[in-house]
Amino acid sequence: MKEIINQYTYSVFWSEEDGEYVGLCREFPSISVFGDTHEQAIQLMKEELSYIVSWMEEEGEQLPKPLKENEYSGRILLRLPKRLHKELAEHARENEVSINQFLVHLISESIFKADMRHFVRQLGEITSEMKVLTGNMKDCMNISNTASYTENATSHSFPALSENDNADGDNEGRKLHNSEVV
Repeated sequence: MKEIINQYTYSVFWSEEDGEYVGLCREFPSISVFGDTHEQAIQLMKEELSYIVSWMEEEGEQLPKPLKENEYSGRILLRLPKRLHKELAEHARENEVSINQFLVHLISESIFKADMRHFVRQLGEITSEMKVLTGNMKDCMNISNTASYTENATSHSFPALSENDNADGDNEGRKLHNSEVV
């Protein structure tokens, strides 16, 4: 059972609406799970499928064949409205390619753009997570530095604000004065 679960095709996407990652399995399109991370969504989907596959085996149900095992001939029979067929033929002729080559180009371009949108979305999520982590690290460093200053206050000099400094800490280009802590 575990072997077939590892052969299935999984995908994960971020759901703004749910605020979580959604895990899917292409062989079981009606099942989805939610996780806090990309990895957790896949792990939860595999766990869910282990229950489903066990139940299906017990009931004598046929399991979906992993998509990876399918063989593809590279041929698709496609029925089109006459008007669309004409437009495709005209575009293909303008580009000096066959209708088949033109359709392959359009499909490839569409899949590439979808993959790029997915990649950019994932990159944005990673960047957001890195900003949060970086902010947390800065906060931790500030807390740590404040604690060490407090512990050793009698042995340190601290910069004091000059009268030209404002409350926002905007003191760029101004001199800071050192004063001894008493």
